Amino acid sequence: MRAAAGASHKQRAAAGLATVVVLAGLAITGVLLLPTLVSKTTQRNRVIEEARLARLEGNFREYVRLNQIIPGTGTWHTALAEIGRANVTEVNSVFPEFPDDQSTRRVFVVDNILGGASPLLPYNQSSSGLTGSLTNLLNPRSRAMILSSTKRGLSLPVGTGFLSQTDFDAIWNWVYDPASQSPPSGWSSSWSGNAEFLHVKHIYLPSLFSKISVQNASFGLGLSGLLSVTPSSPTDYYFLNGAPVTLANTLGIIKQRHIVSGDASFNFGTSASSPIIWFKMEEASGTYATNSGTLGAAARGTITSGVSYRQSGPRSPLYPLFSSSNYALDFNDDGEYISTTSGALNNLPAFTLAIWVYIDNLDDNRTGLIGQNDAIELGFITTGSVQIWTSGSGSVTVSWPFAEKTWHHIAATGDGKAIRLYFDGVQVGSASGTTSNYGSSSYTFHVGGAVVFDAPVSSAKFDGKLDDAIAYDRALSAAEVLVLSTGVTP
Repeated sequence: MRAAAGASHKQRAAAGLATVVVLAGLAITGVLLLPTLVSKTTQRNRVIEEARLARLEGNFREYVRLNQIIPGTGTWHTALAEIGRANVTEVNSVFPEFPDDQSTRRVFVVDNILGGASPLLPYNQSSSGLTGSLTNLLNPRSRAMILSSTKRGLSLPVGTGFLSQTDFDAIWNWVYDPASQSPPSGWSSSWSGNAEFLHVKHIYLPSLFSKISVQNASFGLGLSGLLSVTPSSPTDYYFLNGAPVTLANTLGIIKQRHIVSGDASFNFGTSASSPIIWFKMEEASGTYATNSGTLGAAARGTITSGVSYRQSGPRSPLYPLFSSSNYALDFNDDGEYISTTSGALNNLPAFTLAIWVYIDNLDDNRTGLIGQNDAIELGFITTGSVQIWTSGSGSVTVSWPFAEKTWHHIAATGDGKAIRLYFDGVQVGSASGTTSNYGSSSYTFHVGGAVVFDAPVSSAKFDGKLDDAIAYDRALSAAEVLVLSTGVTP
């Protein structure tokens, strides 16, 4: 019996043919699967890039919040690398493994409403919020985008910088359509049918800011100096989210520290009906006059030595709405007065000053009663006339018709349109004058002769009794002044 010598020629031929068939089948399968593999790669790259752009946009907002700076076209990539703890190549390049591939570099484009000769980006948080041209950062066109291409060799037709409104809108308003694969309007033909490789991340810059409304308050950033604010009307300011705002009342006393994270409002002043300063002058002794107004202890009065306490004030039954034991303070020398904090009447768009007066002797011109020198002053400008004077809108002077040693009520108001003077609740004079600010000075608020009309060295004394010295940061109506003259505080 002979041993087998190997496969026959026919068997080897059949095996070779089978191998060819298998290889051909694999080749055909590869050709058929190739588009699917390419499509899956494109889709995977798209998903990855969309996620990366979302992360970059989040890093952009976080950088603004922490640093109080909106990056510009020349700083965006380093800012995002810093906050994301990445290198600049990872921010700039879709495929960091190919850092020199310019076709897949991300770009940062900004609407040109923020450009021009003095571009608004980068923007550093201003201590007074957005003013002047900076308010364009709140404009609906205050927009930026991060763009990228995930196809090597397919470059974006725009580069980092400011785009015209037409070119910017074409990209901002573009919506990816998988069916048409159409790029933004006006783009080069190389992008036709290739829209799946374009990626756009919108950044709406007004959303980085919040509105802070302040009334009867002052504010500053961090520990910086406080800025004055018109006290009696709300004023809106816009700060970047994350800004550390220090808020104080109109006397500069810090009330709150606030980290901006959304719209908010603050009012540390008066209600519509309450005076800010009210010295009832009921003290029996001591060196302080209690302030019953809304500024409270921060605006208490310092009583100089020599003032006589517990003197008879306007009382019932002659003044029926006063207590039969109502008291006043008596002043009769140059150095006798009440003073309180500096600037209490600064920058008021409206005011009321009022005081009860009992004159023993009126020997000097320019004898002040109540007010703040070089801002708002009320008193006897001569021995025979009363004047309300403001540095912001003129004055009114009226003859004084009453005899000495009787109680009378004097009030003055300014509402931004006119100044008015009242004796015993009746208007006796007025002067028109439009203003939003009745003035300011570095002097203290005073009751008594000193530092109302003049500086201390030239101030005239007041010789008599005073009661219920009141200051409002609003203008009382004629009806309210009449009520006040009866001894009731409206």
